[in-house]
Amino acid sequence: MTDVDKKGPPRFLFLEFLEPEINGLLSGLRKEFSVSKFDHSIHLTVRGPYSGSIPFTEIEKNQNILDTEPLLIHGAGKFDNRDSYVVYIKVHSEALRKIWWKPDFPIEKFGFNPHITLYKGKDEVLADKILLFLQEEQITLACHQARLAPFASKQGELFAYDEIPIEKHFLTLSNNRNVRADILQRAARLISNHRKSLVGEKY
Repeated sequence: MTDVDKKGPPRFLFLEFLEPEINGLLSGLRKEFSVSKFDHSIHLTVRGPYSGSIPFTEIEKNQNILDTEPLLIHGAGKFDNRDSYVVYIKVHSEALRKIWWKPDFPIEKFGFNPHITLYKGKDEVLADKILLFLQEEQITLACHQARLAPFASKQGELFAYDEIPIEKHFLTLSNNRNVRADILQRAARLISNHRKSLVGEKY
């Protein structure tokens, strides 16, 4: 455990994806699939909670390890989360494993499965449709630019206590052979068709 200032709410280190096309794709898919608004940008929580402010040397040390290899975003999964279902896309990296530190969820007990949630809701049928959609798309992205940023938790919400400008999300996938350019339109159509099927069930 790092020697940190004990004042203030618990702190975490988030991993943020800095490549605009990756951020744009993941944010776009999450927006299309979500039944409720997410209160945070696309990220992974990789370390924490810390009981106080996180020294810059701690962030720099882990960032240097993270920078040794790209992050591979590939593969979809689903799990039950109490009264809801979660569908996610996986993130693979040995460097990420090296810096992973979540004492409330130790790898020995909970395993190591870094992922980005794209759907969270009570509709299991929709969750299964989204999972199948992601599996068929076989999205494969290599992210070469990511950063660790400190966030603080207060009353169940997360906010950046050291503000760092984040690039605006764009979606430029025409040159990426692993992603069809119309993926967001097809994701939106999946949701629209599902809603229509629900309306049909009422009559």
